[in-house]
Amino acid sequence: MRIKDLALKIMDKRVTPYLKFDTLIAKHRFFMCIFNERDVFNKQELGIHIIDGDVSKVAQIMRSFQIEALDNLIQKIEAVSSGSDVDLIKFLLYHEEHHWLHFLDSGLSPKEYCESLDVRDYDGVLVKLGQEIRNASPNEKSKLKEQFIMEFRSNAYEKAADAYALAKLEAGD
Repeated sequence: MRIKDLALKIMDKRVTPYLKFDTLIAKHRFFMCIFNERDVFNKQELGIHIIDGDVSKVAQIMRSFQIEALDNLIQKIEAVSSGSDVDLIKFLLYHEEHHWLHFLDSGLSPKEYCESLDVRDYDGVLVKLGQEIRNASPNEKSKLKEQFIMEFRSNAYEKAADAYALAKLEAGD
């Protein structure tokens, strides 16, 4: 099964017009919402960027990262579902769906929406850690990447999207 087919089947119909598959952003980040025009080259980039590929292959790549924060997330997914490759990809899709529904429900423009979010974690700690990762030795990179993901996952905005995705999985959606 392809991720695109799964996404179009399970995701809220309000978000499907904004799905963008195999964009440059998706090829680097796999799954990512872009709300703010300042982050992109043109308004066409605004949307939910999703890598397309075989569900099992992408899930195996995700599982291979061996980062404690991701391992913890996979354990949470397994606690509410079978923990299959499809469930992992569903979780990631639902996570991004939550971000986009939150944006749509706000009624704000992309700029206003981004300004309304408490993204200090993104703009401060994460930017600093990202710079440190780029300049780190190979031995330091792994530790810094783990710290980066832990900081990112601890953001209230990300926790809300995780809770939404876990609830959707638990409900059998």
